[in-house]
Amino acid sequence: MVLLTCVRTYLKTIKVDSVKKVTSFGKASVNEKSTSNYIDSLKLKVIGGSGGNGCPVSKAIGGSGGNVIVEASNEVDNLNHVKSCFPDLTAQAINGLDGRRTRLIGPNGSDCIIKVPCGITVFNQFLSPISDLVKEGDKTIVAYGGQGGTIRSNYFGAQGQSQLITLDLRYYADIGLIGYPDSGKSLLLTKLLSSKQKLLPELSTEKINSKRPWLRNINYDNGRLISCVDLPSLIEGAHKTDNRGHHWLKHLTHNQLILFVIDINGFNRGIYRSPIETLLLLNKQIEIFDDRYLIKPALIVVNKMDSIGADVAYEDFLVSLKSVYTNNNQGNNLDESIFPKKLIYYQDIIPISCHRDTNIDYLKKRIRELIDFNYLKSRNPDCPRSFVSLLETINQSRAKVKTQLV
Repeated sequence: MVLLTCVRTYLKTIKVDSVKKVTSFGKASVNEKSTSNYIDSLKLKVIGGSGGNGCPVSKAIGGSGGNVIVEASNEVDNLNHVKSCFPDLTAQAINGLDGRRTRLIGPNGSDCIIKVPCGITVFNQFLSPISDLVKEGDKTIVAYGGQGGTIRSNYFGAQGQSQLITLDLRYYADIGLIGYPDSGKSLLLTKLLSSKQKLLPELSTEKINSKRPWLRNINYDNGRLISCVDLPSLIEGAHKTDNRGHHWLKHLTHNQLILFVIDINGFNRGIYRSPIETLLLLNKQIEIFDDRYLIKPALIVVNKMDSIGADVAYEDFLVSLKSVYTNNNQGNNLDESIFPKKLIYYQDIIPISCHRDTNIDYLKKRIRELIDFNYLKSRNPDCPRSFVSLLETINQSRAKVKTQLV
């Protein structure tokens, strides 16, 4: 009877412990998913396979160890896949087999292939770049396997190479979307997309949110695809805090065109910032992160033009913008602390309304024209040759429209 009671008590203890383990594991998994389960930078230890030993009696040679290879693939979106495949963050190739009397040549060890998304830069332990994996199939060997044992090594196999590498993802997208919160970036991206778009398998079942970068393809009628990355929203002073919005700016590295999405109503969360102020602050955040991005072609997209008083606010925005670029802020009374040291010279300004689909088709066409203009050298002769002349052209066209309406 005492033995039976002890057994029942032990079983209850096991049951309670198992329930606690399952519950804690479930909570951990939920927390992991809720806190931006997205990885775009990962440190990994790579170890090449060791060479097999030879046999001095039969003169058999050992097989060489496998290599550790990093290969780019379009089927992978981020580095979560790598972490799931290598939970201990160690990738090791297979060792070569020993040579024997019945096996004069030992088989080589298999390679360890790490699948990563396109746009990965591989760094060694000293943070020196090893290779850029740009397109599908690009690969690099990060750890060589050891040679098999031969007479030169007294039939001892060599150890495989070992090192610590960093995989850093920077999307190879044609255009990048940046803006303040509530500027309408994500909604704009959905408007630019076609129903025939080609999505990555992982992205096709998820919704766009502002907590991580999202890569999409804009589909044109002739089958051309222009890739676009929507970056999480920036806020003022993001570089001074732990806010990762500033960190995501690295995905602008390979962009051919940057779209600045500006809310015509400004930004009002605690402190109000006008449209011209939000534009200057975005310019400053990019300058702080990497001033080399300032020379990239850029386009201003002024959103929410269906708002009440948006037309008047847009005219004020153009006047302020021209004053900043021509009169050094004379008459604007803007805070000097928000000004960057170097201004971005934009190639066009397009007012839109995502809710009413105003100018969305024109914006989609203009994106293609500017990419072709900048990198395929097919220039439109009517395109203004400077940002200042662009502002003058916009003001003249708006004045003509007003005259016709009167």
